[in-house]
Amino acid sequence: GDAEGQPIPGTRSLPGEPKQCPTPCQLQAEQAFLGAVRALVSNSSTLPTLSSIYIPQCSANGQWRHVQCDGPPEQAFEWYERWRAQNNGGQELSPAQLLM
Repeated sequence: GDAEGQPIPGTRSLPGEPKQCPTPCQLQAEQAFLGAVRALVSNSSTLPTLSSIYIPQCSANGQWRHVQCDGPPEQAFEWYERWRAQNNGGQELSPAQLLM
């Protein structure tokens, strides 16, 4: 929830389901991704490709991968598609929503 204890929309977990909080790796990857997307969107004259974006790569359980490869992880492309789909209405997507 937020500072006042209200559940944040989109983050409420189902009863009996463990709460899935983003790990530091996921948060950092997500910040990098959102920053890159904002750059893509605001700077349409020169379109950098997604492959030029560096995003920290996390393992399935959210820990840092031992080997960080060049180029974005597959996840970045999924996020980008999801981001584009959900931002057609012009609403920004929050990190928590993106990581679901």
